[in-house]
Amino acid sequence: MIKPIFLFASDDPETVSSPGRLMSATVSSAEPCRLYFDHVNGSRSTLRLAVVARNTGRSRATLSVSESYGGPGYDFMAVGHAATKRFLINRDSQTPIQREVAPGNAVTLYDTTFVSHQCLCGIVDYASDQEDSMELYVLAVAPDDDPLTACTSAPNCPPDRFNRKGKFDISNTPNTSLGFSVGAAHVDFEIGDRALPNLIIDPGVPHPQPLQGEYAIIQHALITIANPTLTEATVVLVVSPRESVGGIMGQQQYDKVIIIGHSFGAAIVIDAIGAPHNEWLPKCELVTLGAFLEFLQSVYPDVKGRTDACLARPQVTAWADYYATDDAFSSHKPLTNSVPKYAGIKTNNGAGIVDRVTGKSHAYYFANAQVLQTLAGP
Repeated sequence: MIKPIFLFASDDPETVSSPGRLMSATVSSAEPCRLYFDHVNGSRSTLRLAVVARNTGRSRATLSVSESYGGPGYDFMAVGHAATKRFLINRDSQTPIQREVAPGNAVTLYDTTFVSHQCLCGIVDYASDQEDSMELYVLAVAPDDDPLTACTSAPNCPPDRFNRKGKFDISNTPNTSLGFSVGAAHVDFEIGDRALPNLIIDPGVPHPQPLQGEYAIIQHALITIANPTLTEATVVLVVSPRESVGGIMGQQQYDKVIIIGHSFGAAIVIDAIGAPHNEWLPKCELVTLGAFLEFLQSVYPDVKGRTDACLARPQVTAWADYYATDDAFSSHKPLTNSVPKYAGIKTNNGAGIVDRVTGKSHAYYFANAQVLQTLAGP
């Protein structure tokens, strides 16, 4: 099993609008690494996403590769989950693939096409048996282009300024052990709470930022559950974005709290608020913009349960659910007409025909005067 000490993140730009080099890195015998890439084809054409290794040393090198991929697919969350699941299954059982690379040569390690709006994700561990440098490239190329040539000739893709790109030290990332015994007080912990410093200065990232979050399985949690009683018990394990909603709101420092969820963010907010054991939740108002909850409920039955739980929460005093008639992505009907605190509000974002067809109108809620009036309050 390869034990990486560095993480190379290739997620900036996340949405690729044209062919180019997405990331480059150096792998050596002293620096086994993990590559995490997550990219969406934002162009109007089919692209190929390729990972290429190039031996810049003087001797033949053997590259050990342990790989897990997700996609291509339109459901970005499902693509990421597929890569993660395969990684966890293969981590201890998969024998790394051996790829030999002659001096001055390059080999393609991954090469998959994805059409417009599809996503690809990968979690891959690499180790070289040579001290000489092995260059690693993540590329977006046209279907007929050669990625082996593009690794040195392609221009760098412009970043999207989210700073999810670089080399990060994961050698001392602490793991977590959590024990719970039936009858004892509940326990909790946070995943992804450590900011990893960016160790490289990349020309495409003029101001490298730390990587905050749980990217590419860099922290492991061992959870032990014990029942010392003679009675069968049910233990509930709750996973939710507690710090983003609960940690901030639970401080109860505010006279009024408005939670805003746009697009898939609406589903995330509802999942968090509708989750069980939400004692931390104070009184709040909920505003959802361009949500597609009706569609999600038809595909995932548990979304309906979380939505109903959110409607039933006494702490949620009002819910304004905006859906624009010129937004093709939102559900064009209210969730319910029987809950007084819920209002399904039809609006119009004032988008032209081009922005409607391309989907840009989905982002126009924050320029909608009716929405802004609700957020500003009386």
